[in-house]
Amino acid sequence: MNRAFLLLPRLDPYDAIANDVLGMADALESLDFAVEIIAAGGKLKQRFRKPGAGTWKNASGSDLLIYHYGIAWERGDELFQSFPGRKILRFHNVTPAEFYEPYHSGIANACREGLRRVALLRADKCWSVSRFNGETLRSNGWDGEIDELPPFHRIEETLELEIDTVKFRKQWKRRKKTETRIQGKTHSAQPGAQSRLPVLLFVGRLVPNKALPETIRTLDAQLGSNSDGIDSAILRIVGGHDPALAVHVSEIQEAARGCSNLVVELCGRLGQESLKREFLMADALVTFSRHEGFCVPVVEAMAMGLPVITMNSTAVRDTLGGCGFALQSPEEVESGAKKSEIGGNEETLNEGRPREVTDSPGSILKALRDHSSILDHHIENGIRRYYSHFHPSALKSKLGALLEDLGYEIPEESTLSVLPQRLHTPDKVSREPRIALIVVRFGEEFAGGSEKEAFDYAHLLASSGHNVDVFSSCARNADSWENEYESGLEELSRTSTNYGQTTSRASGEIRVFRFPVSRERTSYWHRLDALLNDSDRLSWASYSGYAFNLEWIRAQGPYCRDLLHELNRASDYHRYLYMTYLYYPTILGSMLTPPEKNYLVPTLHEERPANLQAMRRLPARFRNLLWNTAEEGFLGHRLWNVTGGTVVGAPLELSGRQGVENSRITSDDAPVPGSNRSKSSSASDRLDTAGPAGESESRAGPQKAQSGGFERRKRLDKPRFLYIGRWDSGKGTDVMLSLLKQYNSIRALELQIIGGGLPAKLPPFARHMGFVSEETKLQLLENATALIVPSPMESFSIVTLEALACMTPVIVNGNNDVLRGHAMRSECALAYRDAAEFMQCLDRAIHGLDHATLEKGKAYAATFSASSILSRLKTGLQLDPTSAESGARGTDP
Repeated sequence: MNRAFLLLPRLDPYDAIANDVLGMADALESLDFAVEIIAAGGKLKQRFRKPGAGTWKNASGSDLLIYHYGIAWERGDELFQSFPGRKILRFHNVTPAEFYEPYHSGIANACREGLRRVALLRADKCWSVSRFNGETLRSNGWDGEIDELPPFHRIEETLELEIDTVKFRKQWKRRKKTETRIQGKTHSAQPGAQSRLPVLLFVGRLVPNKALPETIRTLDAQLGSNSDGIDSAILRIVGGHDPALAVHVSEIQEAARGCSNLVVELCGRLGQESLKREFLMADALVTFSRHEGFCVPVVEAMAMGLPVITMNSTAVRDTLGGCGFALQSPEEVESGAKKSEIGGNEETLNEGRPREVTDSPGSILKALRDHSSILDHHIENGIRRYYSHFHPSALKSKLGALLEDLGYEIPEESTLSVLPQRLHTPDKVSREPRIALIVVRFGEEFAGGSEKEAFDYAHLLASSGHNVDVFSSCARNADSWENEYESGLEELSRTSTNYGQTTSRASGEIRVFRFPVSRERTSYWHRLDALLNDSDRLSWASYSGYAFNLEWIRAQGPYCRDLLHELNRASDYHRYLYMTYLYYPTILGSMLTPPEKNYLVPTLHEERPANLQAMRRLPARFRNLLWNTAEEGFLGHRLWNVTGGTVVGAPLELSGRQGVENSRITSDDAPVPGSNRSKSSSASDRLDTAGPAGESESRAGPQKAQSGGFERRKRLDKPRFLYIGRWDSGKGTDVMLSLLKQYNSIRALELQIIGGGLPAKLPPFARHMGFVSEETKLQLLENATALIVPSPMESFSIVTLEALACMTPVIVNGNNDVLRGHAMRSECALAYRDAAEFMQCLDRAIHGLDHATLEKGKAYAATFSASSILSRLKTGLQLDPTSAESGARGTDP
């Protein structure tokens, strides 16, 4: 086994160099290195040993020493030069003495000595944390080979950390009081002026090179001269200070007292949880530092979804890579440096290159206030940059490559995750497009929802010759996201499909890659969600608060870090098909895959999360949207301001007699699933966003309940109703159960429940059967008096169609546009909007529907045959050469 030593003066918690050492140690161990940390002192005593007389007595020429250099340390230099093996100089940064000279000559001399001594060190290579640091080292006379390796960090740990929601509420109240006080003194209190002040955040030590007095005065002056209606802001400064620099701290305080437009709040040094709250509540991170080696807080901001405003520092701009605002410095203003118009440099932004231009103060503040699209571009490009350059997996891959350059043999599987190498190898056999399908859960046992739709889509695409790789979690339970499946690869059988078709040798394959959930859903998400019950906070989260949006999304889950990393690495796919808009893999994953290859099945509902800022930004990252019904597309137009898309729907899968009958290809005159247009219509593959059917039409359904129905239903001792799907109050189950209790007091009934979720307490007439086989489900459907679909939020409802295909009456929530649309077009389903209508629907179902009405429902269900859905799916994914234009989608300006 290879062996590595990591050398540094002190190992203390939350120190940037110490975090780099600890992260590097973990990465080296995963690369089959035995690692030992050598430090002169520090609070993390259990993680290191102190150097002694025989520190290297057991070291050999094949061992590796990495010296983390950030300050003059004579003993460290001696240990480094005496090491018998390979030596790496890990140069972090040494602040130039000129910044400290006016305040403390001792610190200034230490900085000067640090830069002098580092140039004298001899090493096999230098691993600089930034390009700027490498140039600094070279300019000081170091003539060795230099490679760049960004520092390891604890950002992933911070992302998983739960914030204290009680403290969040209190901090929010304090912030609102501050806003009210300021607005009472400024023009902001006048009608039409800004209603919320921008909150800017600085994170770092209170040291001279950070230029905090200049930052405060610059921001205050620019607010005073701003003509865009933003004349006030809040700056929160988080960081500790050295008592030896008390004079400098007093300068910061004096600058704060002299402000007319900027409110400065000195927060001191904060713990990890408190710091995370600051990131989530801020509108932007600000750093006007005149000298930085790298600036980890900038990377923290990018990872959390917080925009960054910078000035002066070359290293910070390099770290940002064009994913932030570059404010004009006073010198640039005086010299007439070129300004950029916000929104006019998108090409450079998307390529992630450092920007050649600077932004005017007014345009930046206006972008923060209005949360303009350019602000979202900065945020999303920052997230992309984090995962491609600074995520621990990316750093580990870079480290592995540097070690190979030194001659160390790195196990091949260690440079990847749990997945096999062939995931990243282009298919050499099939020329058909390789399709990545991303869904939160995947398996044959899911009876409905986007999981079943994803399962069906995968098999339909494979049956037509396409290779499908499914990216999913190891979770089976959507309430907890507990890891139940094994992680890694599962290859599904290619011998047959569920649609009565035999898969030939030319058919595609389905590979399922499951990734463990890093953090299961806990009560934390419910506490976080409860914060949005406040209308003011909800408005903030809906129109800004992007970082808080992402925290909500991570907490909701499934939080699969490795899944995102693999999506970022996998580049050989022709299409990325994301299922369901709501979850972490879709929202974050679509930021990492090419937008021209992204396709989304939103399964959109009328629900609060759909209005969050991060959700409303989602459609811009997709080439086409695949709606389940026309009504869902109308909802997307209303909530997200998107037009177009393709109405696809889900295939109706039935076994036995019903399966044979419903597998027939529908005629050209049959209606397109989820609409009133025929397949032969020239616009059949597009969504006309004109609006849903009128009120008079939408209440369609059986005009008259007549005797009839199947004899088996007549022979039941009592009416037997069926509920299929996850038992969840959001699905309307609580209201349904309450109404059934009332009806049961008049007439005895039975309720059978199949699917996931666990009802808290059921009345005697109800029975929860859990997951059942597909055959059992269809038997229950055929024997039921009626299926009840009470959900107010449905984007499709395959179980409604399955019941119609079985000629079983269906009672649907008419307050949902999608279900009401099924009722209207099928002329069979029974729709209700209130308790009285629900009771009437129960009576009609028990009395029985006439055969002609049930046949209409069956005919409507037949339009969702597998062949019909496959054709529309290929159109929506633009897999057909003729569909490249017909599936196009636009976005309203």
